[in-house]
Amino acid sequence: MRRSKYLYTIGGIAAIVIIITCFFIVDEREVAVVTRFGKPLENIRQPGLNVKLPWPIDRDIHVDSRQLLLNNNQVEILTDDKKNVMVESFLIWKITDPIHFIETVRMRTLAEERLSDLFTARLGAAIGTLPMESFVNVGLNKVEFHDVVTVIKKKINDTTKHNFGITVIDVQLSGFTLPSQNRLSVIERMNAERARIAARYISEGTEQALKIEAKASFEHEQILAKAHAKAE
Repeated sequence: MRRSKYLYTIGGIAAIVIIITCFFIVDEREVAVVTRFGKPLENIRQPGLNVKLPWPIDRDIHVDSRQLLLNNNQVEILTDDKKNVMVESFLIWKITDPIHFIETVRMRTLAEERLSDLFTARLGAAIGTLPMESFVNVGLNKVEFHDVVTVIKKKINDTTKHNFGITVIDVQLSGFTLPSQNRLSVIERMNAERARIAARYISEGTEQALKIEAKASFEHEQILAKAHAKAE
């Protein structure tokens, strides 16, 4: 009798555990992938109360559905003319294929490691094809990084969408500085460039002033000549 009661107790506890593991809640900031014997099912579970087969048959794996920010560490990169620059950057990314994400990287930390490595490689390749003057310009032309980050974003997405189920939404360069060993030579070049531009403006202004003065003198002589002619 005691043995039967013991078995009923164990069976009741097991039944409760099975029922509990059939239900799970997905947070509003997440979606969930259900795996059956380790293989992901196609149906992506949305926020709210969801049902699955009991553990250990089914298991729910939650992934973040928000746009995520990744701040990259400052890196030193060589330009096409062999000048070192220090670049700080960040990117915004999102898991757009949860099943593929679960099958490949699964964890956010590992995904960000892959993204950071890939971004650094693409950034180095892009900046390495351009001279320093493309980024440090004291002339009239505005320095633009838009083309660089657009190319980087496209090339990263070509890899991350296919390999990890991740889409990079935005890429930005938040800092662009020079190493201390390069700073003096670049500042000297910038000062020389400013002096050259100032000299050009002075030269153009002087030339324009001489033209105006010559025209005014010519008109003055004509007026005097006409006045003398009328007086005679």
